[in-house]
Amino acid sequence: MKRAHLWILGAIVLGALAGWGLNAATIPVTVVRFDDAAQAAPGVEVRRVDGKTFEATITGRDPGSVVGGKWRIVSRTRDWPEQPRLRSVAAQTLHLLGRLYMKMLLMLMVPLIVASMVSGVCGIGDVRSLGRVGGRTALFYGMTVAIAVATGLILVNLIRPGSAGNFPTFELPDKFRRAPLTVPDLILMAVPENIFRSMADGEVLPLITFSLVLGGVIAAMREAGAPLRACFDSLFEAMTRITGLVLYFAPVGTFALVAMLVWESGFSEFARLGLYVLTVLAGLAVHFAVLTACTAWLGGRNPIAYIRAMAPALMTAFSTASSNATIPVSMECVEKRAGIPRRIAAFVLPVGATANMDGTALYEAVAAMFIAQAFGIPMGLGQQVIIFVVATVAAIGAAGIPGAGTVTMVIVLRSVGLPIEGIALILAVDRFLDMCRTTVNVYGDLVASAVVARAEGVVPEPPASRAGG
Repeated sequence: MKRAHLWILGAIVLGALAGWGLNAATIPVTVVRFDDAAQAAPGVEVRRVDGKTFEATITGRDPGSVVGGKWRIVSRTRDWPEQPRLRSVAAQTLHLLGRLYMKMLLMLMVPLIVASMVSGVCGIGDVRSLGRVGGRTALFYGMTVAIAVATGLILVNLIRPGSAGNFPTFELPDKFRRAPLTVPDLILMAVPENIFRSMADGEVLPLITFSLVLGGVIAAMREAGAPLRACFDSLFEAMTRITGLVLYFAPVGTFALVAMLVWESGFSEFARLGLYVLTVLAGLAVHFAVLTACTAWLGGRNPIAYIRAMAPALMTAFSTASSNATIPVSMECVEKRAGIPRRIAAFVLPVGATANMDGTALYEAVAAMFIAQAFGIPMGLGQQVIIFVVATVAAIGAAGIPGAGTVTMVIVLRSVGLPIEGIALILAVDRFLDMCRTTVNVYGDLVASAVVARAEGVVPEPPASRAGG
């Protein structure tokens, strides 16, 4: 799709404007819980949830103005005054278009990962070459994620967003109360018990393991494995063409996803958590600049031209907040628009979508320190070193799906004894920040492709100028 990045950029802008208009035309509906029915102002309908908990629905007003004492936000939605049917139609339409786009991308994910990695490993050839590419990829990913976490810790200590004021508490969703993954869990997750179940569930880590082994065996079979190699090459080509077709729907899906986000979130929460949001965005911007410098110094490419070539992938990452869903578009950009060989892109990108989470690691470090500051818990140098190490490792276990980094943050909080209830403080702005950090995650994968390609002796084609096509 020609000028895909311009169409998607236009969809993001129009979606934000449409969402803002819908947000302005609707009123907030907030469900809050508290421990004493007497906390509610006269005229507020109170429901008993259990023996010690009460609940009320506040429409069009700030909960703090009608509920005294301590209260917790359970959910927030928006309603159309006197026209609930119109709201329902608009919400259902946007939700349908957004989900349809996400499902199209996720539909491509499994066959594309398997086909690209098997084809790529076969193209790399011998085990020594595969180990060299893998080693360079791991070195770059490890280096950049460490820089990202360090950047986040420096900024959060300088800005101190959690010391800016009092913050209301929220009801913590059950998914954050599950036991976090351990290192042995991650090792076991990497080995598929049933490869078809892993495919059906979209589990990327076991798919990567299986594809690496299968590709290595087919390459070792030489002539006997040629038919299988040709089969996976053809499958990869077919998936690439389907990706091109899906990109025609990208502006519509992007518009719907962004409009829903702005409609539901509005801007009030960004004002309340403005300093925290600013700290995360500043850290992501600094790390984006670091990765851009790596494009020039280590990748040997014009960074502006490379960003332009990767624009469709970056905008897809922003709108979907999913590294996994962006894999098909990333493959398309790296191969067709930047001239990076399939054997390198097919290895670096799927691995990066699972294991390289620079933006997520930075976010987890900033969020942990913000929660500590908000609760008045001092964090010494030793505890911040623990946050540095754990955030770096925990990001590897974050699935490439929306909101996954917030779930793995439980590991970081527990490592230094911070209350996991603090996660509820930042949930209201997490979707937007998830979109931003996913963009940085994907950009790190795209830059790694250029860096590893140059290290493997691939000379960049004079411009990544195919970017405009």
